[in-house]
Amino acid sequence: MVLAIVAASCSAKEAVKPSEESVKASKALGLLQDMDRAYKAMDLKGVTAPVSTDFKSGLSEFETSVRKDIETFSAVNLDINIERVEESGDQVRIATHWYGKWQDKDVKETEGRGNAVFVFRDSAEMKLVEVLGDSPFGVVR
Repeated sequence: MVLAIVAASCSAKEAVKPSEESVKASKALGLLQDMDRAYKAMDLKGVTAPVSTDFKSGLSEFETSVRKDIETFSAVNLDINIERVEESGDQVRIATHWYGKWQDKDVKETEGRGNAVFVFRDSAEMKLVEVLGDSPFGVVR
């Protein structure tokens, strides 16, 4: 009889509620992955949708640089590797290193690599407010 009670109590698992920090980090990582997929698909709106209107270097400048990439290149192969995720207050910082190959309309390839920290702010909704270092989005200067 005791064995049956122990077995029954072990089989019922309690749902673990994720921490607020975990939820914020997952949301920011998801937005960065969405931007990456949109960039590879040459989807300007998809890349810029998660970017805040108060983006540090200017939303219009960011949008213009991504638009130049889309107009210049016919294919993008980009690999963004997450090094760490840090949280402080309402900010989530995703430290990355990346490697990419961009192919222009004449099939000429350009390679690039760099390190970037994507800074997201969690307010009413999570938005990208800054990219520190070498952004893989908007490589045409």
